[in-house]
Amino acid sequence: MAAGRACASLCGLALAAAALTVTAAGAEQPPRRVDAESMFTAALHELSERDLKARYLQCSQAALQGQLGSQEIALCSLGYEVLLRRVFGGDYLALFAWSRSEGGRGAAVAGDAATAAR
Repeated sequence: MAAGRACASLCGLALAAAALTVTAAGAEQPPRRVDAESMFTAALHELSERDLKARYLQCSQAALQGQLGSQEIALCSLGYEVLLRRVFGGDYLALFAWSRSEGGRGAAVAGDAATAAR
């Protein structure tokens, strides 16, 4: 269940990207698939900083609970890379420091919400 929530928007973007096909105007060739990873990464770049951070925290929480499959891990990894580069300028230590402070609070809130829902 948590893996589904953690991945819902990321997986939705990936599925939409994977479903896209491109044809040249008037071409007699069959449609070719657009590189889903590139499309997904482009969609991630459109997200706000707040949304990127929220998705990172969702992925982190689901990963800590062992609830991510290989596809979700790959999608979360792409989101991590965009967050690292765009928000933290490639500074892993800054991302790590943020995730330790903010991420802990986000995980606690998510845990409280999950407990309250039971």
